[in-house]
Amino acid sequence: MILTADELKWIDDRLKIYDIQYREIYDEIADHIITAIEEKRKAGDTSEIKYLFQEVVDKHFDGYQGIEKLAASQESTYKQTVQSLWVQSIKYYLNWPALVLTVIAVLLSLQLPNVKIVRGLMLAMCVVLAFLPVIYAYTALPGSLRYLKGKKSLLRDHFITKAAVPAMFLNLVIYLPHGFALMSEKGDNWQLFNHILPPLGMLIVMAFVILNLATIRFCREFLAKSLIVT
Repeated sequence: MILTADELKWIDDRLKIYDIQYREIYDEIADHIITAIEEKRKAGDTSEIKYLFQEVVDKHFDGYQGIEKLAASQESTYKQTVQSLWVQSIKYYLNWPALVLTVIAVLLSLQLPNVKIVRGLMLAMCVVLAFLPVIYAYTALPGSLRYLKGKKSLLRDHFITKAAVPAMFLNLVIYLPHGFALMSEKGDNWQLFNHILPPLGMLIVMAFVILNLATIRFCREFLAKSLIVT
């Protein structure tokens, strides 16, 4: 027996007292409770919704604390799934062809002059590659999650966070020269750094390429495996 709109609203209001932060976990628990109550109604139980709700919570979830434990467990499972997929995507591009291509690119960069235009071009490539996955991830998100209101989306948060890893790497790259500049006060290390700048810059660009490809692959696999429910 399908519950009335008032009964569904009562369940929704009641579930708000539980510590369920994320929409995906909240929906799973709510669906489970609603289905269990509907089965009881179908079996002839005409008790008020508040009694049926409590009976289901006590029997299926072992009470209030049981629901919160389940929510924490589900959150951990989601995080492990996302992390595993991220690691697989990184490993996918850490192979011999990628290494050979990187070595070739670095060797060719030895022929590049250490001038402002070359450094600027390499930096521009890094910036584009750093933010492309974030743009791709945001546009690839279903509209229902992109503009989600109310509770946070565990999957959306992790989806965007992983896509932002290249941008975080860019932040590290930007501050890298400052460390070398500090060394210059104690000797000729800055001159050494200045000499190897083109090949070092190309190495960083290739790192961005690999990280960029891995991140986009992660996003595609994430959506293809229906980890985000539309």
